[in-house]
Amino acid sequence: MVNRTRHHRRQGSALLICTLAATVLSMATLAIVRSQQLAIARIDATRTSLSGQATADGLMQRTIAMLRVDPTLQGQYQDTRVKGAEPWIDVQPISSSETLVQIYLYKGSKIPIVRRMVNLKSLGGGKS
Repeated sequence: MVNRTRHHRRQGSALLICTLAATVLSMATLAIVRSQQLAIARIDATRTSLSGQATADGLMQRTIAMLRVDPTLQGQYQDTRVKGAEPWIDVQPISSSETLVQIYLYKGSKIPIVRRMVNLKSLGGGKS
C-alpha cells in the first residue's frame, strides 16, 4: 500500500508539472501573438503616415502648378479626386510676391500636414 501511494503521488506531480508547462507555453504564445499585433499596428500607422505625406506632397505640387498658371489664385479648395480622405487646400496671398499654401488632409483639420511659403517670382509662367 505504501508503494501504491507513492505511485499516485508521482502521477499527481507529473500531472501538475504538465499543467504548469502547458500554462507557461500558452502564456508565451499569447505574448508572441500580442507582440506581432503591435508590430502590425506600428507598420500600419507608418504606412498611413507615409501615404498621407505623399498625398499632401502631390497636392502641394498641383497647387504650385495652379499658381504658375494663375498667380492671383487664393481661397480654400477641396480636392475630391483623393480617395479615403477629404483633403483641402488653403491658398493665402501674403504679399504680391509670396503666397502661403497649406494642405489639410481631413475636413475640419486645424493643423496643416504641409505648409509652404511659395515665391511667385521664382515660379515663372503666369499670365502676361
